[in-house]
Amino acid sequence: MDVFQFREHLVGEYEQFTRIDRKDKGAGGLLLDILCRLTAARAHQGTQGRAPQEHDAELARTAGSTLEQAWLNHVNVHGYRKPDRGQYTIASAKTCADFFYDDLNLAVYIDGPHHETDAQREKDLAIDRALDELGFLVVRFPKEQTRWSDIFKNNTERLYREFFLAAAEAADQLGRDGCVPFQFIVTTTSAPPAEVEKAPYVILELAPGADESLLFKRQLAPELSGFDDAAS
Repeated sequence: MDVFQFREHLVGEYEQFTRIDRKDKGAGGLLLDILCRLTAARAHQGTQGRAPQEHDAELARTAGSTLEQAWLNHVNVHGYRKPDRGQYTIASAKTCADFFYDDLNLAVYIDGPHHETDAQREKDLAIDRALDELGFLVVRFPKEQTRWSDIFKNNTERLYREFFLAAAEAADQLGRDGCVPFQFIVTTTSAPPAEVEKAPYVILELAPGADESLLFKRQLAPELSGFDDAAS
């Protein structure tokens, strides 16, 4: 079966879907009820081999203040990704982050009122510089909880920006005579930084439906290896 025959097979299967009882009369509406409840479902994920409940309990246990616990509550309520660890020591910078995201190398600090003194601000700046030199990202949240949502938003854009700028730096370092030995495609729902909104980058606004709005300007049909053998 070649790729075109496979497409015809999919079309044939799709035609069978038109005979599905979408009102679910045969099951008394049970299946339809399950599907409707799934539309409002939320995924809960643990990390480091922990179940979600264990992950939550560990983070709550390590929260060193009511402000840190309020930050965890803010993360949960707004559906942000939870940190992997709490009270994470970074010995090379002589600091302990309130929370830490492993894969992002991101240290989070929840700064209470004592961080507003000049002496503590100097210490915090020194810690931030040391972490930056070691390749860590640092985000600080003040005691004013009304500012937290904007900080989450701004730092989401920051991570996005740093990825693009890192790719641009790699292109500058590895490219020769205007040629770059790699390509990358990033799909996102937010606009890219202004630095990459010009040549040699290509910015496409994609949308499902019309072929002209797809990445390759056409639908791609899958070709499954070994499918002929299975069919025969």
